[in-house]
Amino acid sequence: MTDTPPQNIEAEENVLGAILLAGTVPNPIIDILSPKHFYRHSNATIYTAALSLHAQSKPTTPIAVSDELEKMGQLKNVGGQSRIAELAALVPTVSNAAHHAQIIRDNAASRSLIEAGQRIVKIGTERNGDTEELIRQAEEILYAASDGTTTRSALPLNTGLDDLIANIREAHRTGQAITGLSTGFSTLDNIIHGFWPNQLVLLAARTGQGKSTLAQNIAENIADAGLPVLFFTLEMSRYELQIRSLARAGRIDSDRLSTGLITKEEAERMKDAVQIVNSRQNLLIHDEGVTSTQTLASLARRHHEQHPLGLIVVDYIGLIQGQGENQTQRIASISRSLKLLAQNLHVPILALSQMNRKQDDRTNKEPMLSDLRDSGALEQDADVVLFLYRESDHNDDVEDTGQVKLIVAKNRKGRSGTIELGWNKSSSRFLPTTPGGTT
Repeated sequence: MTDTPPQNIEAEENVLGAILLAGTVPNPIIDILSPKHFYRHSNATIYTAALSLHAQSKPTTPIAVSDELEKMGQLKNVGGQSRIAELAALVPTVSNAAHHAQIIRDNAASRSLIEAGQRIVKIGTERNGDTEELIRQAEEILYAASDGTTTRSALPLNTGLDDLIANIREAHRTGQAITGLSTGFSTLDNIIHGFWPNQLVLLAARTGQGKSTLAQNIAENIADAGLPVLFFTLEMSRYELQIRSLARAGRIDSDRLSTGLITKEEAERMKDAVQIVNSRQNLLIHDEGVTSTQTLASLARRHHEQHPLGLIVVDYIGLIQGQGENQTQRIASISRSLKLLAQNLHVPILALSQMNRKQDDRTNKEPMLSDLRDSGALEQDADVVLFLYRESDHNDDVEDTGQVKLIVAKNRKGRSGTIELGWNKSSSRFLPTTPGGTT
């Protein structure tokens, strides 16, 4: 057994020779390779010089590459002009360059996995932390290894344009709008057109306004439509979510349900409610201590690989540990991590947040974006910001009629607006009461 890491110097030299012969860096090679994928440092340096010339729309001839290396102060380190000339004479054609580039890339992936394995062995041997933390660290190492060897090239603007045009024409023909993932609330979908991949959707409200209930209602609607939903509940237990789910499905008073002292009529309705809740195999609840965005992301990736997720719910942001010297910085780091996770998994994330009390100082108590607690980063990172607001909670002269405003304060895809929902708190149900939203 050899200690030499996986590598293929001949393939590296063939790729460099093809670039020198062609006088340019072919796009297939750019899509596959970056300098870090080369095993031999001098070859990586030559490739870096070729990429620099290509970015300046200059030819990658042997003379031009030698001159660029001279400007970089690296010509002597790679073997001088004679070495560049030697590489240029290696290959008669550029036709195999992409194949050789893939060989280089595959070897780089193998080296990354070996390095990751060595680091994981060290983690397991030293055992600096509890088992869950050690597993999380190992998963992060593996994810970083795969991230460094996965092709993520930029694509032309017209990539996928034909499919988009076809969808637009079909919508025009049928009168059915192009929408994302339906929330189950048509009045909300009319404004935001559903949840879309890569989106971070923020649902904010003061304590007791029903944001957890609305999030669970949406999650159940999407799960009932056949799409897996991963629900991180950092505040409530699985038992509490089960009570709410049964109460909603059977229109049963949740307080009586939690004590078992339900009415005869509710007991009859509970039979159907149990069947409905039992059928929600797609709604995955995680109610064990998720203390950091790293742990949350690791769990989400694991579930997504097993069963591609339709939605991730995080209840709520304030209970996650973030990085930073103060709360503002910590919330900003959490917000950015959630947005990146949505982009990496191509899944919408619905995250819940508390609000500050600035609205108490205003005559008009309706929430504004500046009312988001602790960080302007939440407003910046979120694609959609939703506020729940009950006027009766802020004005003693207003009777509580069970009506709640759902305010779309930010919508990167379109208009903002306000809709009214009916909230039956006892049975954990939200219902739309208006046919559309007002702008």
